[in-house]
Amino acid sequence: QMGDVAKDLTAGTIGGAAQLIVGHPFDTIKVKLQSQPTPLPGQVPKYSGAIDAVKKTIAAEGPGGLYKGMGAPLATVAAFNAV
Repeated sequence: QMGDVAKDLTAGTIGGAAQLIVGHPFDTIKVKLQSQPTPLPGQVPKYSGAIDAVKKTIAAEGPGGLYKGMGAPLATVAAFNAV
């Protein structure tokens, strides 16, 4: 019985972590696009689209910039999936 619980918790943790690792960069880019300042008339926006935001983020912060802020969700993924 407890072995099944441990297996379920482990599987949920690994699955949740995988989901987070794959999905977090998409959320990061979505937030960057949603929170970019509105350009003044005649100016271009900071990002022209999702691919541009990815390129500029990697250029400015390296690939780790796509994963910024992932520590807290990764730390709680086990508890979240266990519930």
